[in-house]
Order: sequence, then C-alpha cells, then structure tokens
Amino acid sequence: MISRISLVAFLFPFFCASQTFNGRIIDKMTQQPIETAAVYFDNTTIGTTTNENGEFEITYTDAIQSVLVVSFLGYERLKINKPTKDRLKLIELIPKAVDLDTVIIETDPWTRERKENYFKRYFLGRNSMANDCRILNIEDIDLRFSPSRGILYSSSEKPILIENKKLGYHIKIDLDVFDFTFKKLNTENTEFSVAPTWIKKEIGTFYRELNPIKKVSKRRLKLRDETYEVSALRFYRSIVNETLIENGYKLYYEDKEMAPKDHFRVNKEGNFFSLAIKHKLYAIEDKFGNKTLVAPNQQVFTINSSGLLLDENGNASKKGPFAYRGFFTVLGISMRLPNDYQCLSCSK
Repeated sequence: MISRISLVAFLFPFFCASQTFNGRIIDKMTQQPIETAAVYFDNTTIGTTTNENGEFEITYTDAIQSVLVVSFLGYERLKINKPTKDRLKLIELIPKAVDLDTVIIETDPWTRERKENYFKRYFLGRNSMANDCRILNIEDIDLRFSPSRGILYSSSEKPILIENKKLGYHIKIDLDVFDFTFKKLNTENTEFSVAPTWIKKEIGTFYRELNPIKKVSKRRLKLRDETYEVSALRFYRSIVNETLIENGYKLYYEDKEMAPKDHFRVNKEGNFFSLAIKHKLYAIEDKFGNKTLVAPNQQVFTINSSGLLLDENGNASKKGPFAYRGFFTVLGISMRLPNDYQCLSCSK
C-alpha cells in the first residue's frame, strides 16, 4: 500500500523543491542560435521561449514528468523524454525538408465549412463551455477528407492557437495527429455516419494565463476547480492516490458496483507508478452522475506523474493509460486543464 502523503507530495508540485533547467537551441545545419523557439513541458503551464542567443531557462519540480517539447516554425519538432536527467545543454533543431503536398487523385467531396465544423466540435468538445473557446487561426489547419478511406485528415504546420475565455487560458497546440474515421453507409462511398466512429489524436499542449499580468478572478478559479472535479485528470489522480471512493466515484463491472481496491492495484516504483487492472472494461460514475466507460490500454502498465504510458525503455508515449467512451470524450480542449493544475478547494 502506498502512503497517501508520499503520493500527494509526488503528484503535486507545490510540495517539491524547484530546480532550474538551462539550455541553448541552435540550427543543426548552420550552428546559429534560434530566437523565440518554444520550449515547454507537454500539457503543462511550464514553458518559455529562447532569447536572441538561443538560450532558455525553465524552473520545474521533480513532480513534472512530461515530455519536453522544442518547436519552431520551419523546423522538425523535437520531443525529449528525459530532459532533466540528460541535462541537455545544447539542442539542435533540424530544418524541415521542403514538403510537397501529396497528390490526391480522388476528389474531396466535403466543403471547408463542413470539415471545420467537425474539427471544432470534436477538438474543442461537445459541451456548453466550447462556445467560449475559440481557435484563433483555424485557417492554418489543413483539412482533407478521403471518401475511399472515410477519414478526415487534420494537420497544421503552425501551432494552433486557442483562446479559452471561460477558464482563462491561452493554449498553444502542436498538432501531430488528429484524424477522424467515419463509417461508410453505402458501397458508393457517398454517405457516411454523422459522427466519427474513431478519433486518432496526438497533440503537444502548452498553457498560459489569458491575462498573465492580472490576478485570476475568484469566479474563474471556482470554474477551474469545478472543471477539475469532473475531469479525467481528477479520475487518474484518484486512482494513484487510492481515493476513488473518497472523491465520490463509483466503479461498475458488468453493471455491478465494485470495490476499487479489488480491481485497481497501485505500486510506486521509484518516480513512477505500476498499475494492474483486473478486467478490460469498467464503467465509472462521478459524484455528479456523469458516466464513462473506461478501458485500460494494457492490464499491467507503468505510468509517470502526467498519466502517460512508459515503454520498455522508460520513455513516455503520447498515450494515456485508458481509453474512454462517454462523458470524458465530450470534454475536449475546452474543458481540459494542464497536468500541473492544483485544485485548492478539492480533497486530494
């Protein structure tokens, strides 16, 4: 059994000592410094940009186990799994090769408006808060629908910029993959399901305050805490803290309520956690009655403090430990919080 105190100290940065990570970013070909390159820990509020000498400095805690992302327009995006361990001082970015668009023989039958509507609905979320969440540069997103495959492909050379007025975040997203698969309804490939049957997504995310020079209002802090209460992040932390029942969750297997301790086994392994899940599919219900089907991607796996799966070499993947169907899937970016978010009004 893991001590709750040790887990809280590990998962919540304000209990940990701060450290500083310094580095310099240059062009690999010319060896010249790159100014204003973005450097951030994925899906957190911890990040910065380089100065005119390509130098950066980030203050972090041991609780941060996210991938370090380095990006700059015109260069290959770099992801570093263990930046604090490797103590990288010099980071070389590789210029992107000239990418000529792949010739698409088949005609894209969908209008730009239709494709944008799908993207916004499933990227921002299918909830009322999404109405106050705006993509500032949607014109930079390339959207192409393949009728033969039934896939809507999404890509962007530039970071996607999002303004979330409700939660008060400016969100910068590096879009790796966000593709929608639709079910064909006839053999002529002219009709498809009205909603995607599968969404493949891998994104890099950095958060900052919408108004960084102003104190966050009590109303906005309250809304963030309320959002956290129904989030997948809250559910994940409740699992590793072994506080599912205390935090109001009910666990069901084959329509029968189960005791979490009989189905989720947690062991701390150094700075990571090993989780063993008894079955392949569960239903969970939060204290507000929201229901989600939860399927572990593996029945035994190791995760870091950001909830990312680790491979056999200890590198963090872009996948989370669970696949969801139901309430969690409608939250989208509009109701997503950074992994380092701290809910001061919530029990841990």
